[in-house]
Amino acid sequence: MYRYLSRTSCRRQMNLGKVTRGNEIVWRNGRARVQSSQAFSYLWDFRPFGSTNNSGTRDAQIQIINALRLGQRNKAHELLVDLSCMSNSSNVEDFDYILEYCARAPDPLFVMEAWKVMVKNEINMKKKSYRCIILAFSKGGYFKEAFEWITSLEESDHFHACLPLCNIVLRECIYKQSIIDVGRCLELMDNQLMGRSEITYWELLKHYVLQKSLSGVHGLWKDCIKHYNPSIIILRKFIWSFTRLHDLESAYKLLQYMVSLVQSRRVSLRKSAAGRYQSSHLDIPIPPACKLSDEGFRLKENLPFETMFNGKSVKEDDGFMAFDISGKAGCSSSSVVDNLLTVGDIADECFVPNTTDDVFSGIHGSELFGEPKEKGTCSKISSSVAAGIDNQSFKKDKMIEVIGPSTNCLQNDNFDYSIPKEAEFIPVFNVLRWSFNDVIQYCAQSRTWEQAEFLFLQMQALGVEPSPHTYDGLIKAVTHGRALAYGLELINSMERRGMKPYNDTIANLSVELSKILELKKAESLLEMISDSHQKYIHPFNAFLVACDIMDEPERAVRILVKIKCLNIRPNIRTFELLFSLFGNVNAPYERGNWPSHMHAAERIRHIEMGMRRSGVQHSYTSMKNLIRALGMEGMIPEMLQRLEMAEKMLLEMEPHKITDLYNIVLHALVEAGHGLTAIECFQRMRSYGFLIDAATYHIMIECCSLISCFRSALALTSLMLRDGFFPQIMTYTALVKVLLAIDDFQGALDIFNQASSDEIKLDVHLFNEILQQAYAKISSKEVEEHTEGLIDVIETIIEQMHHDKVKPDPSTCTYAFCAYTELDFHSTALEALRVLSLRMISENDDDLHEKRTRFADLVCNEDPDVESKIVSIFKGGDEYLAAGLLNLRWCTFIAGHPLSWSPEESVWAQRLSSSYFNRKRNSVHFL
Repeated sequence: MYRYLSRTSCRRQMNLGKVTRGNEIVWRNGRARVQSSQAFSYLWDFRPFGSTNNSGTRDAQIQIINALRLGQRNKAHELLVDLSCMSNSSNVEDFDYILEYCARAPDPLFVMEAWKVMVKNEINMKKKSYRCIILAFSKGGYFKEAFEWITSLEESDHFHACLPLCNIVLRECIYKQSIIDVGRCLELMDNQLMGRSEITYWELLKHYVLQKSLSGVHGLWKDCIKHYNPSIIILRKFIWSFTRLHDLESAYKLLQYMVSLVQSRRVSLRKSAAGRYQSSHLDIPIPPACKLSDEGFRLKENLPFETMFNGKSVKEDDGFMAFDISGKAGCSSSSVVDNLLTVGDIADECFVPNTTDDVFSGIHGSELFGEPKEKGTCSKISSSVAAGIDNQSFKKDKMIEVIGPSTNCLQNDNFDYSIPKEAEFIPVFNVLRWSFNDVIQYCAQSRTWEQAEFLFLQMQALGVEPSPHTYDGLIKAVTHGRALAYGLELINSMERRGMKPYNDTIANLSVELSKILELKKAESLLEMISDSHQKYIHPFNAFLVACDIMDEPERAVRILVKIKCLNIRPNIRTFELLFSLFGNVNAPYERGNWPSHMHAAERIRHIEMGMRRSGVQHSYTSMKNLIRALGMEGMIPEMLQRLEMAEKMLLEMEPHKITDLYNIVLHALVEAGHGLTAIECFQRMRSYGFLIDAATYHIMIECCSLISCFRSALALTSLMLRDGFFPQIMTYTALVKVLLAIDDFQGALDIFNQASSDEIKLDVHLFNEILQQAYAKISSKEVEEHTEGLIDVIETIIEQMHHDKVKPDPSTCTYAFCAYTELDFHSTALEALRVLSLRMISENDDDLHEKRTRFADLVCNEDPDVESKIVSIFKGGDEYLAAGLLNLRWCTFIAGHPLSWSPEESVWAQRLSSSYFNRKRNSVHFL
């Protein structure tokens, strides 16, 4: 386990000198030299490395590699034999390229051929050669052979670097998820007393993350602190693992311990030849300087995470027990994080100073960061924090404002210190930022925006500059817990600091805006997307959904142009939405005609051509949207043709999906007045044994109004009951329609009363059906002798709506007003419109009074711009309020004076209320 100690002294002796070859400095121990594994970017593009100066052997190796790449193995074997016969091929560097290629390819068979040639020529192998051979076996899945090589090398006297080789094999076992070989590799390492290195722990962490074993990571942590003083690099790996395994508590604790190490100024990093950060201390298993037990330094699984943000102290045995990072001998175990605070109380300081070990020197300055600068030279700093940790003035919804990138200090209203950025600590700050980013990104996944905001504030208090990745996690987190305007402010903050938001950040924020139908803001964000990755079709699809809901196809056209400019291929969801958006022309505003049918057919043809170009087949949803669009447009033959295509294309549809398609077709046929065709489709459903649900029966009962046959409606109702579907409000509405179609008002009122007695919750549509038919009879002048009875029906229905607390809609107001005006009762019509409009706004007197104080000026004001303000209420979704205000405004100007906002003061309303029960008791006969 401690074999590295003897090798360290040898390395130090080797580092005393360096050799200069041309313009390249090559350290003798290979630390600063670019290894052959980083010496070329493509397998066929090699550059000289090592001590190989013979261009003949170098060209011969390249020829062998090119033959292997082209699959010409026989030729490669012949060239290898020729290489072995060269008189100048006598050192190991003459085979470096070949071994390197075999390790990368991998090609374990050819690497054995090369090795046999090297043995035959009595070429002394070096560490890099063994590494390439074992790597070739490991990458090729020959783990048994790789273990045998490691064992043989361990037993030899001239080579003892088996832990790095075991790490290579372990990495490949984990990559291929060969759990058995992972166990064998660990067993081999234990049997040979190799110990563990930080690379070993990192590979095992990846293994446990792939296996989703949180307990394994916790066990690995205990083993790590038992033998190692963990560096900031391995701490970052553990934090990454905990966030991937959804253990925010442990990740947060480790992050705070990492912060304590940075504040202790005992952490330093360097860059390797490959450009990777490495710890400056030796990677050897040295336990902590002070005595620490597993009980003392651990992650407590039973510690509630809420204690981190509730301002309560964490007991010593519940958190981390620190190393002797203060430099004092014989330190006692003490808590690194003695006080973890809430987001709302961040002014209490993120770390309470440790009076024993002086691990932290307080929020106002530290040994690492020095004394705070003058306020005028760096940033605006709040003096409220300087008074001490009792300050509770910070509010969690107040974000800090970071100044531009031209300065090296931050502006923070909530922390009374500024932190200069020293060049030698930039690698440390980068690693710290990555760990913060990992935890913040998990906060975004778990939708814990308070913790994400807290960590973001702590980063800036420590002087760790947030990166676009930091903002990405914070924006994703806060958009779940706060208003989306907050996320937009963070985007603006990034732009002020000269940062470009990630496309993922923009896409996520755009999706959230599309969900709440903020089309303008979502569209502006989508215009910022610059990547053509296929995953970015999702935010565009979300925007198309919002356009479909808001019925704004013009915006959808603009966004489709953006998709085409980015060269993002539409998916099936895109085409499903396109059929819904552009499949019809006039519906639902006007009936389709011949020009609109031609236009709709052309649109559908272009959409389907786009599907073929993108290699997308029709799905159930796309076919359903297409059939619905054709039905709404009134293109009945095309709709029936598509129904037959759907049955052939989607042979294995689920029963309820087939029923949905037929229901759409039946509804379109009934709306278009094709009753006989609807009956044929219904009979087809029954003959094929398709599932028939309550919606199907309701549509067919309504279809009976087209053929004026109430007996058929009763027969369908009987079938519906036999199939186990109980009557609902739609059933009664359909039956009323059938009776009204045959002018049976008495029967319709009987059905209406039956629904009320059956305790069916009545809706406005059922009332409107009777009101519409009564108004139609009055306006037709066909039954003038029954006009008084029809007015009684209208007034009875209106009063019953008020009695049952059913809010009128604009159609109710229209039918009542027009019925009175047809009989020249203009004053009564105006009064009825006023009362019904007030009831449409609200049935509650208190609520109506509150709306009067808000909207009375819109009703009485003569400014022409007032009506545009009322129309804007429509866009807000409150159409009943907007329609009611427009009606009241019109009534005010017709009457010539302000009208009362109290419906109960109306003489018309009082008359209807007093005569309601008398009308209900008396049967009304008409024809």
